[in-house]
Amino acid sequence: MEKTVCIVGAGVSGLAACKCVKKKGFRSVVFEAGAVIGGLWTRTFASTKLQTPRDGYRFSDFPWPEEVTETFPSHAQVVDYLRAYAEQFDLLRHIKFNSKVLGIDYAGVSAEEMPSWELWAGTGEAFGGGSAGKWRISVLHASGEDSTTEVTTAISHLISIFYPQSSPSRQTFIFEIEFIEFSVDFLILCIGRFSDVPNIPEFPPKEGPEVILANRRQVPMHDGRQDSPMAFGGLFCLGHPHRLVLHDRFSELLVHKPDEGLMLSLLASLLTPLSWVFSKFVESYCMWKFPMRKHGMVPDHDFFQEMTTCSAALLSEKFYDRVEEGSIFLRKSQRFRFHEEGVIVDDEDKPIESDLVILATEFRGDQKLKNIFTSDDFRDKLMGPSSTIALYRVTIHPRIPQLAILGDSESLSNIYMSEIRPKWLLDGGFRLPSIRSMEEDAIREEGDGGGASVAAVNRPSPLSNSVLRELHRILSKVEDVLEKMAAFIFD
Repeated sequence: MEKTVCIVGAGVSGLAACKCVKKKGFRSVVFEAGAVIGGLWTRTFASTKLQTPRDGYRFSDFPWPEEVTETFPSHAQVVDYLRAYAEQFDLLRHIKFNSKVLGIDYAGVSAEEMPSWELWAGTGEAFGGGSAGKWRISVLHASGEDSTTEVTTAISHLISIFYPQSSPSRQTFIFEIEFIEFSVDFLILCIGRFSDVPNIPEFPPKEGPEVILANRRQVPMHDGRQDSPMAFGGLFCLGHPHRLVLHDRFSELLVHKPDEGLMLSLLASLLTPLSWVFSKFVESYCMWKFPMRKHGMVPDHDFFQEMTTCSAALLSEKFYDRVEEGSIFLRKSQRFRFHEEGVIVDDEDKPIESDLVILATEFRGDQKLKNIFTSDDFRDKLMGPSSTIALYRVTIHPRIPQLAILGDSESLSNIYMSEIRPKWLLDGGFRLPSIRSMEEDAIREEGDGGGASVAAVNRPSPLSNSVLRELHRILSKVEDVLEKMAAFIFD
């Protein structure tokens, strides 16, 4: 019998997964809550551009059109590229638009049987064995003349039917609403972690946004954490040497990887000085080019860690020029609170006057994933005792069978990762290690890099305080030399 694979989300990861499933010969169905493909690219500012160079953000078998010559294509160009990809490989006919997945539940295997499994899905294979269960997908689908409206809008119209007094225009409702339940052999969640559930800080009473009245300036807030992004203007301005070390296969030799052999481990250790020297050289160049020290914006971590955890960002044009002229204020702080006239940073007496406060505090992707499960048992398994989601190879949960999560990790080229992971999972000869081994590996990866990249960040061995102080003194001198070298070279 033909296997059915369901994909939730028609963004970049969803399209890559759909093409892979189609190529493998399985029946594919994609549920997309919106009316178009593209995921976050369809819900962002028109001025948004890629932060990854064009050559690093493309499908392996579908190059950018010749007319796109920009290094960092625009929002519209990316959307057109994704649409052309879907049309080229005939993916659109597999996508059910305006279809909001309300919940998922695993059926066919008893709750008592699953804990006894030693292998994922009972056999260590994607589809499990002959007695494998199935995923039941509850979907709210909207169709009608106004089919460009998202399902979430249709839900509000549906509620107006039950509460007509709240919607005087209810007679203009032209949607056909239907609840659908699908049963599939394998489920791929491509719902992303950068949308829908905002990570809004909690404020004490009378210190939240409700107290703000009249404000005057925009204030970007920096929370002072060590893992906050280091912003580099012209990140790729160093040219080919930069890309050689960080964006070619050679860079994979610089870091330790899960389950690496003796030779790779030895090579990564021997090359550690090279990665450190290059990291310090790039940092010195950035310190020379931008007044980061002047404005207290030097991160507590190094550039190599920035790149291996994919936390680097690109600055807007003339960002520090605007800082110098006073149209942008930078404040590095641990906490802030709202005031009638704006925000108060840390324990300062005077508020920063603001007309609009934008909380760039990311999203709760973990809650978004958790909420899609209807079973409390699976919700508890997903989060685990540490309240974090630890996935094996940043793709599957050892205790949740026949399900994969794509697009929930970060790399310098998310598209390539979205392409290779479904191939890895759905390969006919593929077999996973034991559940216990996968759990140990997932926890180790989570500790090394939070699943942000395929390679763990190099960590120094414990040393005595005296050795550390001496090492710090030597490194400080080396950094000064590198900074002078950068100033000499680029001047």
